[in-house]
Formats: sequence, structure tokens, C-alpha cells
Amino acid sequence: IFQEIMRMPEYYLTGCEYEILQMNAAAILQRFQQQGAFQLIELGAGDGLKTELLLKHFTKQQADFTYHPIDISSTV
Repeated sequence: IFQEIMRMPEYYLTGCEYEILQMNAAAILQRFQQQGAFQLIELGAGDGLKTELLLKHFTKQQADFTYHPIDISSTV
């Protein structure tokens, strides 16, 4: 149900977060790469809609990273 709510026009938070990540993917990668290889750990990954932006950018830039999505669900 939450995924459906997130896609509603009235729920603007998802759209804002998506736009922020889209506009700042290069700066985020630059900051992460300052120490070399890095791990991207996402708590509450959900469907990964927003993170997909970062993952695509990081991969396109051939960044040395490992992605760890962590989601806790009562249905597990």
C-alpha cells in the first residue's frame, strides 16, 4: 500500500527526494569516492526507485562500490 501512496501526486516527498538525487548524483559520487572504494548501505530500501538513480550513475562512472539494500518487513 505504501508504494501506491508514494506514487500519488499528493505525496510530494518521493518526487522531491528523486529530484534531489537526480540533480546531485555526481556530487554524491565525488564525495563518496574521496576515500576510494566504498559501500552504499541503504536502510529501508523498499522498491529502490530513488536509489536506482544513484546506482545507474555510479555504474556508468565505473565507481568502485558495493551496494547493500536492507529492508525490514513484517511479511518475511
